[in-house]
Amino acid sequence: MDKAWQKFGLMIFGTISIALIFYGATLYQSQIKQKSLEDKIAYLEQEIESLRQKQIKILAEKTASDEEEETALALPQNSNSLSKNLGQRINQIKVLETESCPNLGSVAESQIPIEKATVEILGFGKFESELKNTDTAFTLLLRTAEINNFEVKYQNYEGLGAFITCLAKICSHDNYYWAFYYNGKYSQLGVSSQSIKNGDTITFKLESW
Repeated sequence: MDKAWQKFGLMIFGTISIALIFYGATLYQSQIKQKSLEDKIAYLEQEIESLRQKQIKILAEKTASDEEEETALALPQNSNSLSKNLGQRINQIKVLETESCPNLGSVAESQIPIEKATVEILGFGKFESELKNTDTAFTLLLRTAEINNFEVKYQNYEGLGAFITCLAKICSHDNYYWAFYYNGKYSQLGVSSQSIKNGDTITFKLESW
């Protein structure tokens, strides 16, 4: 009887041991499979993240390229606006310069030397007049007469120019005429041909032939 129970007990123990061993092996295999599955999931997640980063980079490059193209296309349309803004800024700077130095223009002009020449009419007067770029003795005489209120009469001869007949109501007569001197010397040119420079003196004398 006791031996029978012992055998039964050994059988039960052996059965339980085998069952535990089988369960342990199954559990171990399950853990291995689970670990392998986790590794695969982790790998797939890494691949997905890598693909996502690549997609983000491609989208960023495309966006930058599109913005550069839009900017390039917009530049010609904005060129007039840019020029207008630049012009406005220049005007603002000029206004500021004027407000800060209101006499700057007049000071600059006052520093520019004024070129002058002298017109002398013997028996009447001597006048200093401002020169202009294209002045001849004739144009200088006319302007001096206008400023100083005296009369000039003349006759024009083709190929020779103007010939002075009256100055300040003193007219040529008989064998008297208005002789023209340039810087103290009898001029070899007529009044219409003689150019004038700064500091020159033109003189008119009533002389006889």
